Amino acid sequence: MPVAQDIEGRPEIIRLVDHFYQGVRTDDLLGFSRLQGRCRRKRLLSPARRLPITAPPRKPLNINALPRKYPREENFDSPFPEPVATLRILSSFNQGDPAMQSPAQLTRILSVAPELSISEPEPGFPVIKVATKTSTATIALQGAQVLTWVPDGHLPVLYVSPRAKYEAGVPFRGGIPVCWPWFGPHPNDPSLPQHGFARTRFWDLIHAESGASTAHLTFRLPLDAETRKMFPHDCEVTVHITVGDKLSVALKTKNTGDTPFQITSALHTYLTVGDIDRVQVEGIKECHYIDQLDGTSKFQETPVKIEEETDRIYRSVASVLMRDLGKKRSVFVDKSGSRSTVLWNPWIEKSKTIKDLPDRDYKEFVCIETANAGTDKPTVRPNRTHTLETVIGLRPLS
Repeated sequence: MPVAQDIEGRPEIIRLVDHFYQGVRTDDLLGFSRLQGRCRRKRLLSPARRLPITAPPRKPLNINALPRKYPREENFDSPFPEPVATLRILSSFNQGDPAMQSPAQLTRILSVAPELSISEPEPGFPVIKVATKTSTATIALQGAQVLTWVPDGHLPVLYVSPRAKYEAGVPFRGGIPVCWPWFGPHPNDPSLPQHGFARTRFWDLIHAESGASTAHLTFRLPLDAETRKMFPHDCEVTVHITVGDKLSVALKTKNTGDTPFQITSALHTYLTVGDIDRVQVEGIKECHYIDQLDGTSKFQETPVKIEEETDRIYRSVASVLMRDLGKKRSVFVDKSGSRSTVLWNPWIEKSKTIKDLPDRDYKEFVCIETANAGTDKPTVRPNRTHTLETVIGLRPLS
């Protein structure tokens, strides 16, 4: 049953919270239209009124259970089986409104899904908590950044620096930062932020859906006059995150303008390891790569081990397997929409220059990044979408 709700301070946005069933999705226009029509006939869909949002019932909906300020009529039972808690927020794309969704709004939004909740580790830095039967995760609204992912019965997969700052506008060290619309320094203006602006801006949650074993969340990057100065192209940018027995992060860039543009980007994944000296990286042997430390092009003839400062862009479309002898497990990194893989570890000396990283923590992680970097610069044509996706999971050590 959809219920319209005007949002405090932002009356131009209408949020539709849907409690529906497997086999019926809100993006099915016909099905959604019927739901709307049914609710209008019962006088339940009114953008001028508010209805408190609570967790959806796990049985057919009884209209008699609604608050008394709404008319009570005969029971309305859905013919569909086991419910799935789903949220879809419909809003106009306001290019000029950089306001962040508040924790109160997010709590109200996520209350339809018991597997999802909101916390604030530091004031002004909201984080969504996901807890399913298969794994747990935390996702920051800043950067739409996955901070942690822990499969059930296993140790954490993503590294987070103990000195990472939960501070608005400051890059968060660890998890999976989203680098967009450029990777590394800006190609023409070194004064612009490293790795673009997406990772330090607050995103809007526009869709959330959860079941017992899987949760799906979609975030959209608000673009305004400030971002347009750095990237003067008409586009819509979303991140789609799926948390389950695997972790999937998909970065989508849609060209909504009339002219093509190029982007570089990366899903800058920090993988935690037992000991960097006991890590082997498979899948990029016999690949050419750009050594970012000296700018030269080289060829990977042997299996990859991290034994020094490493900053490389491999020309590869293949998946990567990281064998972690210290933790006695393997982590796979599958990908799509990518012709480059970035491998990074700061090693001893550079770690000492990174303020939000302890000097010896270089031994505890390696970055294996699904990317469009180096010579891999996708062109996004009008009304087309480029998707960069990484899928991460565990395998037994073989």
